[in-house]
Amino acid sequence: MSRKNAPQNPTANLRYYSIKNLVEGLLEDLVLKLESFKYIVAIDIKYSTQNFPDFPQ
Repeated sequence: MSRKNAPQNPTANLRYYSIKNLVEGLLEDLVLKLESFKYIVAIDIKYSTQNFPDFPQ
């Protein structure tokens, strides 16, 4: 979001940025969780397929 979309009232401004930071923080946290989950699943698939030699790699 651009700066011009932010409310001009100082109290509203503070609320806008705290909500914005909260949402951005939650999104970053979610992305990190999804990234780590992706690697966990990839590792899980890699090791579970090693038990079946006929399974295509």
